[in-house]
Amino acid sequence: MPHILSPARPLKELARARTGNVAVITAAFAPIAAMMAAMAIDTGAISTQKRALQGHADMAALVAASDLLNAERVAQAYLADNGRTGIEIARSEGGEEVRSTAGATMRVETGRYTADKSLSASERFIVGQEPLNAARVSLSEPQHRFFDFLGGSSKPVDVTGVAVISSEAGISVGSRLARLEGGILNDLLSALLGGEVSLSAMSYEALLDVEVDMIDCIEWLAEDLELTAVTYSDVLETNIGLEDLLSAMAETAGENVLARQALRTLAGDARGDARTLRLGELIELGRIEPRALGDPSAVAGVSLNALPMLMASAMVANGENQIDLALSARAGQLVHVDATLVIGERPQGQSWFALSGLPGETVSTAQLRLSVVAEIGGGRLLSNALVRLPIHIDLASADARITDIDCKQGQREAERVQVAVKPSIARLRIAEIDESGRVQPAKILDGRLIQIEAFADVQAANPDDTQLRFLRHEIGGSPKTAGTNKALEGLLSSAITNLDYEIDVVGLQLLSDAYIASILSSLFSDLAAPLDRLVFSLTSALGLGLGEADVWVHTASCSAPVLVQ
Repeated sequence: MPHILSPARPLKELARARTGNVAVITAAFAPIAAMMAAMAIDTGAISTQKRALQGHADMAALVAASDLLNAERVAQAYLADNGRTGIEIARSEGGEEVRSTAGATMRVETGRYTADKSLSASERFIVGQEPLNAARVSLSEPQHRFFDFLGGSSKPVDVTGVAVISSEAGISVGSRLARLEGGILNDLLSALLGGEVSLSAMSYEALLDVEVDMIDCIEWLAEDLELTAVTYSDVLETNIGLEDLLSAMAETAGENVLARQALRTLAGDARGDARTLRLGELIELGRIEPRALGDPSAVAGVSLNALPMLMASAMVANGENQIDLALSARAGQLVHVDATLVIGERPQGQSWFALSGLPGETVSTAQLRLSVVAEIGGGRLLSNALVRLPIHIDLASADARITDIDCKQGQREAERVQVAVKPSIARLRIAEIDESGRVQPAKILDGRLIQIEAFADVQAANPDDTQLRFLRHEIGGSPKTAGTNKALEGLLSSAITNLDYEIDVVGLQLLSDAYIASILSSLFSDLAAPLDRLVFSLTSALGLGLGEADVWVHTASCSAPVLVQ
């Protein structure tokens, strides 16, 4: 019987057949694979195009920043020299930017760049703001695509480069020292160094005149302490003894024999003292800190006066310890004078000296409480009792910060440095202040027949910043003072005038309270001048001022432009 095929059988066999499936699938997905490959090629090409264009923008910005007055011309010349000819200059018409749709365009802008972390990246460069210190070059060109059948994008490739003329300044605050008399500085240094200091006035004059190269000093310290494979920052963060620091200063303090001998003597006086310090609490070296010791790029030139640095170092090492000074009476009717210093910390993260190119870098003095108890003979009218006057002066930290470093084209030295200074706030109280800080009226006279209490509280405050401008010839010279050097005189006079007396006369009252108060005011007025000199000498030795701040700009330099965005 002939075999009869079922009509459904070929369809079932065809469904079970698998030959040719690859060809079918390939045919179905080949267009998709081709499109994905084309997209990958175009994406890679655009990425390469953007990297190349960004490199040109960065280099053009560096060239423009090196000649800010001709920024557009030199940037265009750079691009032409590197094969990027035919680039149009972007212009604005009616407030809108006009770009070329056929080729590349360039926009060159000059302005002021502020390296301030508190500002967003877009806010740091301000077009047209003077003094100029930066250039921004923006390049734009159509995308380079190989597969136009995918549809060309109208979005161009945009890149921007910003370069700034780098600048750097070294400043310190509270570093002026008076010509001290009567051995006050010897007394103060003896207490700070833990030895018996007896330098001559000529030695102090030599220390005022000589400078210490801080780079050499740090390298000498690292070798002396046998620190290896370290950076400058490592040395700054190492605890060192005062003797080690003073020895290093003596070895790097120039050619002044008297000054070097004085530092060696002071190092001997500090021998055996357990107090240490970190130089990083005292100085900040900015760009130099992360570099390895001996790095040629960490060039010398950071030089600080020896005596202010000595005093600042001793204060940091002393911590918050109380210093009792056994001062003898020095003038007028003074019978006895006792002085006590309590040196507090600087604000967190602030140093005495800083080398930085960042506007806003702040340096500060330490905080201080100076207590002076002066005794003066009251005379027969006050039963020959000693009149005791306890004076407490609190000084808040004074600080200074760089606000601008002006660099001119082609100059390595800065044209000027602008510094904003906030002088210390001084508070003077005639009162008794115990260890817990409790304040009460002072018993200034405790005689058999007369007992007197008095109280005064006055302040000298300068809440606003004072702007100091250091011109080129002033950089590295004498300090400038913000505030008034008459603050102490005004405080004492005001306190004496405003003394609130509580007078108790035992027995028969022969003298009126008003008359006794007038006698006291006359006595205290005579005290003002010698106490003025005494307190001024002590605070000046510590680099502090009453209601004022002294600022040095030690160095300021300009160098090659650097990219910042």
